[in-house]
Parts: sequence; C-alpha cells; structure tokens
Amino acid sequence: MMNLYRDCYRELHRQVHNIVCACCSCIDHDPALFEVIPTNYPSLSRLVVDPDLVPFDFSCGVATLDRQHVMIDPLGVKRSPDGDGGHNLSLYVCRGCHYHLQTNRFPKLSLANCRWIGPQPDELKDLTWIEELLIARAHIVGMIVRLQERSSSSYFAVKGHIILLPQDTT
Repeated sequence: MMNLYRDCYRELHRQVHNIVCACCSCIDHDPALFEVIPTNYPSLSRLVVDPDLVPFDFSCGVATLDRQHVMIDPLGVKRSPDGDGGHNLSLYVCRGCHYHLQTNRFPKLSLANCRWIGPQPDELKDLTWIEELLIARAHIVGMIVRLQERSSSSYFAVKGHIILLPQDTT
C-alpha cells in the first residue's frame, strides 16, 4: 500500500507543472511530449520577426534571441542552474514545432506566424465571464443539417451547448 501511495504522489508531482512550448505556446504537463533544444539552435532563425510590425516588446530574456528578434514565449525558456551560480538556458518545444524546425520549415502554429496577441490590458484583467462574452470578437456557431432518415451511420448525439430545431426538408 505504501508503494502505491508513493508512486501516485510521485506521478502527481511530475505532472503538476505546466510546460509551455516556446514556439507555439501550447501547454501540457507531460515532459515526454516536448523536446529541449539549446537557445543557439540554428533553425530558430525561422522565428525571426520584424520588430516594427509588433506593437509591444516581445523580448524573452535570452540575450542572443532578443538581439536577433526571435519571437518565442518566455514561459517556454528552461532555466537550469549551472555549477557557477548562473543558469543554463534552453527551450521547451513541442514535438510538432520541433519537427518543423528540424526539417527547416516554418511552424504554422508558431507565435512568429502573427499568432501573438500581446499583453492583456489592465482594463480587461478583472472581467467576469459574462462580460467577456459580451465583448468577444467572435462566437462559435455551428449547424448540423440531417438530410436523411436516421440510420446506424447518422449522429445520435452532439456534445456541448446546443439547440436542436427540427426542419421540414421536403
């Protein structure tokens, strides 16, 4: 019983930390889903952004990347202590982004692909969920139209908040 508790405790503590991809900002808890790459990885040059096009400071705290204007998520920077009281810097990159960088292609989901949103304004930080819905720029609306009688291959359920309106399609 003690081994079961110890194993459960270790597994919980292994996955309680958010790991953020430096390239696309996706978040996960499993370190096995990420690659750790050095900050001087040559393919990071694919993530260079013209600073005149971005209306905010996107520096990440890594001097070499900031000088080259490489846009990454600062939460994806891994700081591990070295023996001299400093830190060794590397980056967490999800496997999808790593594959694109490794094959010298531009990751489509990267922040450098105009997917940045900038810092949140102070006026929007303490909004309730209903206030967020009222000022949202987009709302998801979906529609499923069934043009045949129900069979074994048709939908029997849809998950989420929906309203079903029967239609006469004749």
